[in-house]
Amino acid sequence: MEVKVIFLGIEVVEIPNVVCLSQRKYCLELLYGFGMLGCKPVKTPLESNLVISDQNGDLLENITDFQNLIGKLIYLIVTRPDIAYEVQVLSQYSKNQIIFRGEGREGGEGIAN
Repeated sequence: MEVKVIFLGIEVVEIPNVVCLSQRKYCLELLYGFGMLGCKPVKTPLESNLVISDQNGDLLENITDFQNLIGKLIYLIVTRPDIAYEVQVLSQYSKNQIIFRGEGREGGEGIAN
């Protein structure tokens, strides 16, 4: 018999000898809220050797939206440890308003101080 409980956005499914944790609904709501529901997944969203530069950056119009996204992504790490590195790198810049250009490749964009 399957028992399903949702607690703080985490779905807990318990079947004999197995407990599964999922944030599927939370993740879908997050993607929908930021207008990214139709985006294609990528294997590695951020290069591990990316050099971040604040030269030639542009100001963000609303840093609060970025900070909100980072907070939600940090919570998502509970069931998605595979995105921890990328979220950690981006969270370092959640107090700044500059869009960065990655020096490791042309056209890279993100946030930096």
